[in-house]
Amino acid sequence: MLLGLDQRSLDEILQFLVDNNFNAIRIPFSTKWALDYDSTVRGSFRDGDIDGQLSRRAFLNKVISRAADFKLLVMLDSHRKYLSLPSSLPLSLPPSWLFA
Repeated sequence: MLLGLDQRSLDEILQFLVDNNFNAIRIPFSTKWALDYDSTVRGSFRDGDIDGQLSRRAFLNKVISRAADFKLLVMLDSHRKYLSLPSSLPLSLPPSWLFA
């Protein structure tokens, strides 16, 4: 969990987004993380509603459900499992292509 997010409740964070005219949130996750979805989540929000006792799947479901309560669209952004490039990609890619 990002530093500082444990100082706010999930509802406070979502309300901040709504108050500042956001209508969607992007939730990045790695494929490796998703494949290990029964492991527990590290970290928590201040209200304790979502804490280290939840599985990754339950955590993601709860965040998405709560965001829907605030009428926020959730976009899941999957990242690949391994950091290295597949050998089938052309070698002429700029170095920042992966991280843009």
